Amino acid sequence: MEAAVALRRPDVSVMVPEIIEAEIEQDNVVNIPTLTELGFGKAVQKVDRARKLKVAYAKYGFVTEEAIQKFNEKLRKETLRDEPNAYHFKQLAFFTPQNYGEIPPQFVLEKMKDAAADNVFDSFEIAKIEWKVEIKDPILFGRIEGCTDRFFIAQWDDDVSIEDIVLAGLE
Repeated sequence: MEAAVALRRPDVSVMVPEIIEAEIEQDNVVNIPTLTELGFGKAVQKVDRARKLKVAYAKYGFVTEEAIQKFNEKLRKETLRDEPNAYHFKQLAFFTPQNYGEIPPQFVLEKMKDAAADNVFDSFEIAKIEWKVEIKDPILFGRIEGCTDRFFIAQWDDDVSIEDIVLAGLE
C-alpha cells in the first residue's frame, strides 16, 4: 500500500534547489573516471551526489523535513496526555533497517531491493509512529568521560529528587 496524500510524486513539478541544478548540469559533461584518476575526490563526490539527486527526484516521491516537523507537531497536539510527572504523545520515529525489530511485507522488501539496485541512496530508514514520554521535572548532572558516576548540579520541580535516587542506592 503506497501513501499518496502528502507525498510529492516525480510527475509533479518540483523546484530543485539551484546548487543541485548546477551539480546536475555538471554531471552531464564531467568524466568521472578522469576526475577519479586525477585525484579530484571532492569533485567526484559532488558529481555523484548530483547524479543521486537527479535520479531520486525523477523516480521517487519525497517528503520534506518541514513536512515531517509539521506532521509531528500536529500529531503531538492531537495525542498529548498531560500527566503529573510527564507528557505522553505520539511522534514519527525513524529507524535504520538494522534497528527495526519487525519484518516488513514481501512487497516492501522487493521495493527496497529495487531501490538499492539504483545505487542512489546512501541509507534507508523506516518511519513508524511511536509513543514518546517527556519527563517534566528533570535533574541536571555533570559527567566526566571515563567515569560512570553522575555529578549532581541542580534539580527543579518535584517528580524526582536527588534524595530519592541517593536513598535508593543505599538500600
